[in-house]
Amino acid sequence: MTAPDPLPPAVVAFLDEQIFSVAQLEVLLLVRAADGEPVTLDGLARESYLPAKSIQPWLDALVGRGLLESVGEGYRFAPADGTLRATLDQVADCYARRRVTLTRHVYTSKEDPAQRFSDAFLFRRDRDS
Repeated sequence: MTAPDPLPPAVVAFLDEQIFSVAQLEVLLLVRAADGEPVTLDGLARESYLPAKSIQPWLDALVGRGLLESVGEGYRFAPADGTLRATLDQVADCYARRRVTLTRHVYTSKEDPAQRFSDAFLFRRDRDS
């Protein structure tokens, strides 16, 4: 079995810099799919099956990074520039066509804090012994 083609470099860079979970990415893509129409927090919670209190900080962070715009009671997809919009189009395409590869990248590229904590308690033998 051959390894799947790697994700495009722009997609990898975006995921590594902006996304920390697949759920967060899915919420961003739901807002993007509304095609410029504002989407409410409650609507996103229903559509994503996630609690609104979990989604709210993600949305606020995405607004702060210039990916979304806060509009009244909702959020609208509004990338700060054309390059970012093109990158998000690539991300959405990869999510639609190569979901397993993209999901695997998101999960394996992030350091697990619990693992790092447990590794701190491992005893390491000296190489000379």
